[in-house]
Amino acid sequence: ARVAATRSSHPHERAAHLLLAAQMADGTAAGVLRVEAAEALTSLSDSASVLELLGDLPTDRSLAARATWCLARACVALGDRSTAEAWLSRGLALVDDDALTEPA
Repeated sequence: ARVAATRSSHPHERAAHLLLAAQMADGTAAGVLRVEAAEALTSLSDSASVLELLGDLPTDRSLAARATWCLARACVALGDRSTAEAWLSRGLALVDDDALTEPA
């Protein structure tokens, strides 16, 4: 699925392949694929899929920060500004601190 995503020229097809790859992956590769798929889905305004895919933040700080950006954008698209702001704050906190908890 990852190879198919790389070869895809259409954004919807690429996102679908990345989503499949992310759902099938485990270990370190899973976090990378989940964030790549979430970024692709975010660009297509598939907010529900982003929220489902990123139910848990990756443990890698850089990936987690990228994930919070996708989550914030998804929340804005769904009209949930307060949760979006919480995700943005969480992403900014990743720059300064190691805690990886969901916003309240």
